[in-house]
Amino acid sequence: MGEAEALQKELNYVLKKFPIFDGILQVVDRVGVGNLELDTFNGTFGAVYKARNLRYEGNENTDSAYGSRSPSPTVANAEEKRGIKRKFMDEDYFKNIEYVAIKKIVINYSIGRIAEEISILRELRGYSNIIQLLSAHRHEDEVILITPHFEHDRFRSFYQKMTIDDIKSYFRSLFEALRDVHSHNIVHRDVKPGNFLYNMKEKKGILVDFGLAERLGASNSYLNRIYDVPNVGAVQVINRFPSVVGQISIEPSQSNKPAVKRIRTLTASKKLTKQQMMDELAKRGFIDMDPKGYENKPGWKANRAGTRGFRAPEVLFRVDNQTCAIDIWSAGVILITILSHHYPFFKSTDDADAFYELGILFGKRLMHDLATEHERYYRTDIPLIYDPGLQFDKLLHTMRRDLFPKDDEQLLNEVYNAIDLLKRCLEPYPSRRITAVEALRHPFLLS
Repeated sequence: MGEAEALQKELNYVLKKFPIFDGILQVVDRVGVGNLELDTFNGTFGAVYKARNLRYEGNENTDSAYGSRSPSPTVANAEEKRGIKRKFMDEDYFKNIEYVAIKKIVINYSIGRIAEEISILRELRGYSNIIQLLSAHRHEDEVILITPHFEHDRFRSFYQKMTIDDIKSYFRSLFEALRDVHSHNIVHRDVKPGNFLYNMKEKKGILVDFGLAERLGASNSYLNRIYDVPNVGAVQVINRFPSVVGQISIEPSQSNKPAVKRIRTLTASKKLTKQQMMDELAKRGFIDMDPKGYENKPGWKANRAGTRGFRAPEVLFRVDNQTCAIDIWSAGVILITILSHHYPFFKSTDDADAFYELGILFGKRLMHDLATEHERYYRTDIPLIYDPGLQFDKLLHTMRRDLFPKDDEQLLNEVYNAIDLLKRCLEPYPSRRITAVEALRHPFLLS
């Protein structure tokens, strides 16, 4: 079967599984596929399709689709076909949209997270830089979200061609979206080029995919999961007050067996209390911990959701009280990607590599102090991680000499303003990181 035939078969399957589309939508293409393993932690797998609105009356414009009028989202079961058609969408609003996007989500993790995504999108109705939910439906193990389709350019096709003015327009649009999201005490958690669709010609972008978004202070169990701390080799990130064996960092052992496996063997062979187990492990030199007070400390709970290379230090350190600042860090990663012409900029494949990259960038002392701030312990014996860390302007000058014009002082000042904004976005301490509102007032975006 050829690629075109396979795609048509897939489109027919979508139409068949969701008969509510009859006479309303015509699925014409697949425009995106989610990838749980490579892109995100705790994400949902699915695909995005483009569909033609058969009730379109020829009055579409971008402003009407994003922001001037709020749609009326409806969550319904696809089996209730007749009822759904009556309340499918706000007809006056819907008839002005020629194409819609259909996000298909396979329920492979938690229906609660999908329900939260729908709830958040409903709360964020009416904002011009945020995807607008038109309707949501469930059939068996799949959920579909219907939004206006937004014509955009692929990030890889333009990020190396952007002028300073292009960069300003891009980040004004992005920070406006983050300002509006954060004003509702909502964290997106997965800000990256693929989730900020941008139209270079129109100078407009929209923030999409709220599948990992959460409200600050949310206590839902699926938003706060317990993760084992990995044995990361030469870079050790240690919870200073561990409460269970699975949540402590293990010192590299002399045995050929991994230290984690040795601990499992030890705990399986003896019936020990938790206190005896910790004492035994400490005696054998397998763990590094503060011997006082760890028994009464809570387990290491933290949301690690996000895309590799775009996660803030506090996410990597698994800090409990993560804030909207993690989205600002991700925006900073996009900015350094554009300025350096390197995508992805951070190429870590796991947490160990991520800490290695941050160590080189910020230096050993700062990473140690940052870990202490988060009640963690950072240690490394990698010789390439030294003090002080790298300076952004020197780093970018090494990577892109053409970024710094010698004969245009005004443009050079703009570049240094952009680098200053970059520094404030990639501030390691989240409490000192710039906010979206402050970013919009930064000289680089005001000029």
